[in-house]
Amino acid sequence: MNILICSNGNLHQLLIYAKSFSKQGHNVVFLNPVWKNPLYPYDEQLEKYNIRFYTYDEFYQHMFLYGWNEHEGYDFDVIFSPNHSAVTYAFEIKNRLDIPVLQQILDIPTELFSWKNIGEGYKIKHKPFMDLYPKMDALTGINKCVPGQIEELCGRKDCHYIPYPIDTELFDNGIDYPVSLGDKIDVVFCISRLEPYKGVDILIEACHDIFGLNLKVAGYGSMFDDLYNMTLRKKTLCSFMKTIDDSQKDFWLKKSKVVIYPQTWSQAPGIVSQEALYCHTVPVCFAYDSQKDLDGNFGIYAELPPSADGLRVAIEKALHVVDNFNYQKSHDYVKYNLSGDVVSEKILTVLKGLV
Repeated sequence: MNILICSNGNLHQLLIYAKSFSKQGHNVVFLNPVWKNPLYPYDEQLEKYNIRFYTYDEFYQHMFLYGWNEHEGYDFDVIFSPNHSAVTYAFEIKNRLDIPVLQQILDIPTELFSWKNIGEGYKIKHKPFMDLYPKMDALTGINKCVPGQIEELCGRKDCHYIPYPIDTELFDNGIDYPVSLGDKIDVVFCISRLEPYKGVDILIEACHDIFGLNLKVAGYGSMFDDLYNMTLRKKTLCSFMKTIDDSQKDFWLKKSKVVIYPQTWSQAPGIVSQEALYCHTVPVCFAYDSQKDLDGNFGIYAELPPSADGLRVAIEKALHVVDNFNYQKSHDYVKYNLSGDVVSEKILTVLKGLV
């Protein structure tokens, strides 16, 4: 197949699909508003897997002015839109080229609508996306709540549950996997955007009350200054990394005693905990069903509703089970259920059905 991927988000994450499609002999053209994130060597991956990359401006120029198929020799069969914010791009190109679209949906953010710190602004931001979902040829959701939400939104019962893939190749090519506590260093690690719903403020509060805990946070966002000042006020032993590359991510996910994903939004389970499981590290999250489902219940889960006290108890529990954690079983769970090739094969099945 000739697959056009319309993206508007994390290139590193979405390239997992493109690489897997290419490895199976499909031609892939990848679109995104920006060329690349400087944290990752995308150009090397694109060349290795023969993936063509264009910005939307470049693509529109070819398609509308010169005739895309004639210019590149591609007669696209299908569009895959892996994140919800790309739905407007996908819908426009679908209408221009008259080809079907598979739209992947993070969530229908009903829970966020009640949040005072996001509220109506977030609802207004997402309304154009939700208006277009019913017009897509096929839909998938990355957690189990999405198909039911889609049925409630527009009456469609054909939304597939297919989780996000994990870039197992990244970690397989990194440092050795730890096999015991002796391979770990005395650090608790968190990688996250620093936004209100990510719960990093709750994490810092929780770690403040654990004696001698060394917390490392990788990420940046609107709350960075507030969180940094919070650690100073509370004298929490915490260091920040504003940026993190692949090798650093591989190192800290494997070497940390515990990886914490403190997000307080139940409808958008993160992949960090599954990456930790693959890297032989205990993940700690809040006990949302969507998160536990994706983790295969291998993690340590803090009680709901989200609180610093609940998270502190879960972290302390995780620190006590590190040496007895079943690293290989959790690693294999991710390998055989959530790896890029496994998940991409499920996406390809849906795409082939459209073609």
